[in-house]
Amino acid sequence: LKGINDLPPDERVDTAIGLNRSAFEIAGKCGPRMRNEGGVFITVQDTHGDFGMSGDSRERAWSAGIGALAKTAAKEWPKASLKAIDIACGDRSAEDIARSILVELLEGGAEPEVGLRADGQRFCLDITACELSGTRQSLPGGDVVISSGGAQGITAACLLAMADRSPLTFVILGRTPLAEEPEYTSGCKTDAEIKLAILEEYKRRDRKMTPAEMAAETRKILACRKIRSTLHGLEARGSAAKYFAMDIRHADALNRTVGEIHAAWGEIRMLIHGAGIILDKYIHEKTAAQFEDVFTTKVVGFHNLLSATRKDPLTHIFCMSSVVAQKGHAGQVDYAMANATLNKVCQFERKRRKGQCRVKALNWGPWDAGMVTPQHKALFESAGYSLIPVDEGARVFVREMEDDGENSPVEVILLSGEPEIWLNPDPVG
Repeated sequence: LKGINDLPPDERVDTAIGLNRSAFEIAGKCGPRMRNEGGVFITVQDTHGDFGMSGDSRERAWSAGIGALAKTAAKEWPKASLKAIDIACGDRSAEDIARSILVELLEGGAEPEVGLRADGQRFCLDITACELSGTRQSLPGGDVVISSGGAQGITAACLLAMADRSPLTFVILGRTPLAEEPEYTSGCKTDAEIKLAILEEYKRRDRKMTPAEMAAETRKILACRKIRSTLHGLEARGSAAKYFAMDIRHADALNRTVGEIHAAWGEIRMLIHGAGIILDKYIHEKTAAQFEDVFTTKVVGFHNLLSATRKDPLTHIFCMSSVVAQKGHAGQVDYAMANATLNKVCQFERKRRKGQCRVKALNWGPWDAGMVTPQHKALFESAGYSLIPVDEGARVFVREMEDDGENSPVEVILLSGEPEIWLNPDPVG
C-alpha cells in the first residue's frame, strides 16, 4: 500500500485497480469455507484513512472497491465476521501500521467500516439526509455532452430529460453496433412477434437456429430500436445526437473517437458515465473473467474517459453509481466494488478540479427499468427497496445536474420515496 506512491501516476492507477482484483481473488478462495463454516475476513486499504471522503487519497482512490468487497461478503457469508479497515499509512513503519490494525481488531468496536487516520483519530461513515442548495443553474445550450451507456435504459432517460431543459449536443458511446433492422421484423412490436418472424425467416431459408441464437438476435434488434429511439427523441427536442459503437475499455479507440468529436463539435463540457453490466453470482462462484467484465466496464472505462477528456474544460462529471456500493448486495461483489471505486475517484476529481467542475457519484437505488429484471425486482423489494419510476429518476438527475451549491456533496444516495442523503465522516471512540 505504501509503495504505490513511488510509482508514476499512470502506474499508480493500474496498481490501485489491480488491488481490487487481488482482493476479489483472495475472497473467492476463502468463499466456500467462509460461507459454510464461518471465520474472520478483514480487508485493509489505504485511501487516506477516511475511505476517500476527503478527496486526498489521489490515485489510491482507484483501490477503493476493497471496502465494498467486505460489505458484499457480509451479505453472502452470514456465519463469518467481517470488517473493512482504511488506515492512512503515510510515513509510518510497517510495524506501526500492523500494530494499529491489531489494536483495532482486538479493542475496536463492532462497526463494519472503520477509518484510522494518520493523527490517530478513529471514525466511521454516517448517512445524513440533506437538502439541495436551492441555487440552480440551467444547462448551457449547445454544450457538448459525452455519455457512456446513454443510448438505452436509465441513462438514456436522463439524457432525454436534459434535452427537455436545454438543447445540447449529445455524443453517446455504447457497445452495441447500430445495425439496420431486417425487413422481416420491421412490423413486429413484441419480443414474441420478433422471435416468430425470425423463426419463419430461417425456415424459409431452410436454416436452423438454436434458442440461444434466436434470443441473441432478438436482443440485438430490440437494442438497436432503443438506440434509434433515444437519438430521435433527443433530436425531436432540438438537440444534436450522434452514436458511436465502441468499448470504452479500449483507450486507443476512445481517444480516436474523442478526436473526432473535437473536430466535429469542439470542446467537451459534460461527461456522464453510465455504462455498466451485471452478472450475478456469489463470490466463490464468480470467475475472474466475469469479475473483469463487470468491474472494468465501470472502472477502466471511467479512467479512459477521464484521460481522453483531460484537456477539455469540463463543467460536469457525473457517474451513475449504485447503492450497492454503500451497502453491498449478494451476488454483485464486482458491481459493488466498481461503483465504490467510482465514488471515491469522484471525491478525488472534485478536489483536484478545485470547484471548477461539478462532480457527483449518484448512488441510485433500483430503477423500474434498465438492468433490473423481474428477478432483480423481487430481490430488491424483499430487501426493502422500492423501484424508482423512470420519470422520477430522470427528473432527480436533472435536478442534481443543475444544483449549483458550493457545498453540494459528491456521493449522493437516491432511493425512491426517500430524501436525498449523503455520506459524512463521523468520529467514533
